[in-house]
Amino acid sequence: MDVHQVASSVAMFSFLTSAGFMSMVKIPRRPEWRRMRVCRTCLALVFLVVGLSCLKTVLFNLPSTHEIIQTSTLVSGSMQALLFCCTGVAFVAPRELSRRWVVPALAVLTANAMQLVTVVVMWRDRFVVSLALALVVYLALFVFYQYKFYQNYRELIKVTDDVTDEDSAYSYKWIKTFYVMVSLLGLSVCVVIFLPVQAYDVWMLCAAVAYVYVTLCFVNYCYRTAAVVNKVYGRAEKTEETPLVVMGASDEAFDVLEANLAEWVGRKEFVKNDLVSETLAAELGVSLTVFRAYFKDRLGTEFRQWRMCLRIEYACDIMRQHPDYTYSMVAEMVGIGDRSNFNKAFVKVKGMTPKEFAATID
Repeated sequence: MDVHQVASSVAMFSFLTSAGFMSMVKIPRRPEWRRMRVCRTCLALVFLVVGLSCLKTVLFNLPSTHEIIQTSTLVSGSMQALLFCCTGVAFVAPRELSRRWVVPALAVLTANAMQLVTVVVMWRDRFVVSLALALVVYLALFVFYQYKFYQNYRELIKVTDDVTDEDSAYSYKWIKTFYVMVSLLGLSVCVVIFLPVQAYDVWMLCAAVAYVYVTLCFVNYCYRTAAVVNKVYGRAEKTEETPLVVMGASDEAFDVLEANLAEWVGRKEFVKNDLVSETLAAELGVSLTVFRAYFKDRLGTEFRQWRMCLRIEYACDIMRQHPDYTYSMVAEMVGIGDRSNFNKAFVKVKGMTPKEFAATID
């Protein structure tokens, strides 16, 4: 068994295992999960097809020309790039994964693949021109994929921040990391098709690792993040359609809110995450309109910044009382799960880093 067959064997095992795990991911049958079920099925099928393709190489080791390898790699890579893009968009905005852009993109990729295969079979002397055209089309769609994902990613952050009054970027950072990783895999196709077969073997093993990573990300999303995304969008729509009104934005309403906020702060409720502004306002006895007007008109700030100041001051108290606590522990205790966000917020509020503040404690 040569090196190419060994690489194909390892990749085959990884691809087929990923297909098996993907097919077993449990997704609720509710309507808002429908697109995730479609993504799961498509991913499992692609993993299975690629795994069986590697199995054919292991069993038969059929000779292939460089043109055939280039064609098959670009065609399969193009389809997988579209699928990974759809998965990324489904992660951040399930309802935006519509046929209006998926079907045209799929049609363009299919036409691109057909012209490339036709040239390989019938006019091999024109293959270089055909490959160049296929690459241009693929890269144009690749740029469109980036636009589509980051457009929806920014919208998710905006909606989450608005609904929860939380700096939520760190909560979804792993989704962005996922998309960057699969994008690099998709972009690498444009390079690997020009490399010798030995480099292709290395790339195939990297792709196998990436498939396992995609599977783990999908499982992580379904069990940890999907419900939050659906809840955020559901709350945003409810807020727009049926805003809660308890009392007008008057001094009396502000006084009620101020008294209730004092008790809320005393209970250290400000360390809790994923608080929906509408729900919190109702718990404090006012409407969402009054809630936001109070911070803007009476305090000259926003709830998010006000709460962050409370968290940082509480962090300072913890650091004074427990100098042995790590900064990650303190960040978690005050409701800021991401260490880098904690450092940025600390500098913004106190004008120094946590380490510099710790040095000032006697």
